[in-house]
Amino acid sequence: MLTSQNQAWTVFYKGALLELDQQKLPERIALAKKAMKERLQQLEASSDHHFERQDLEDAANNLRVLETELGKAFGVSLRPDNGRVFGE
Repeated sequence: MLTSQNQAWTVFYKGALLELDQQKLPERIALAKKAMKERLQQLEASSDHHFERQDLEDAANNLRVLETELGKAFGVSLRPDNGRVFGE
């Protein structure tokens, strides 16, 4: 169940997935990654939220695929952080 605490990252994530303007997409992805990283940091002290942690990991993987495919389409790398969402 989404609460106001974890809803923010999902809004940014969905915004990136649904963005049709290829010029805006890299910024949308960056905003989603930032929101996801912030939420993960909020969850660090909690042993709860296993499902949300999995959702965050799944979302990170989806963003990596999106970046890779968009990069292939334009022949450029859109992943200056090598695809890391959480500063791994």
